[in-house]
Amino acid sequence: MQKPNIIVIGGFGVNQYAAPWLYELSKNYKFIDINCHNNFINFEASAVFLEDYLVDKNNIVLGYSLGGMFAINLAHAFPKRIKKIGLINSSAKFIQAANWHGINFSDWNYLRRRLIDSSINRFMNYFINLISYPKSDRVLFRSINYCSEVTKEHLINLLDLLSNSDLRQMLNELDSEVFSIYSSEDNLVPSTNPNILGKRYVLSNSNHLKLDTTELFKILKAELIC
Repeated sequence: MQKPNIIVIGGFGVNQYAAPWLYELSKNYKFIDINCHNNFINFEASAVFLEDYLVDKNNIVLGYSLGGMFAINLAHAFPKRIKKIGLINSSAKFIQAANWHGINFSDWNYLRRRLIDSSINRFMNYFINLISYPKSDRVLFRSINYCSEVTKEHLINLLDLLSNSDLRQMLNELDSEVFSIYSSEDNLVPSTNPNILGKRYVLSNSNHLKLDTTELFKILKAELIC
């Protein structure tokens, strides 16, 4: 059996150096840092950009956090080319709504305001600790090495895209197989929303950024068949 072409789309504010599991994925598969590409200014532009990474019809896309939304959109744009998508601590709708658990809008607004009022470095330091809660590591930020293309304007645009987007219907209409991986201690993406589509896994002793690597790769090995 031919191995699938696997693409990993990272999340807001992090790259492949932010956590061991992300780094391991980046060594084995194609990793896309959404913070470094203006192609992710909207879903339409991202699909055009990501099409170049697709190989024939044998593609699997993993999306972490906000990267999961781009994975959903890519599978919707190219239904015959994406076999499966995996959503890791992600959501088709990140902001809280009626009968839907998510980020409180006032908390999102505070995060956006903090980005506007701070330098990128100070904001990133705060954000990394936020998504690492309750296992925050204040020295982690120094090892991430953000690319020079990261700008405040682009990060604000990504936050706005996260807030304004609701891809629940799009996710439900996908032809591609879907599986979702959540973390037991994630303070941003709860695992309690209705399972719209596909398999659901919950990692123990894990938060939004720091995942139980052994448990995660056991799941991925089974889902990716590689």
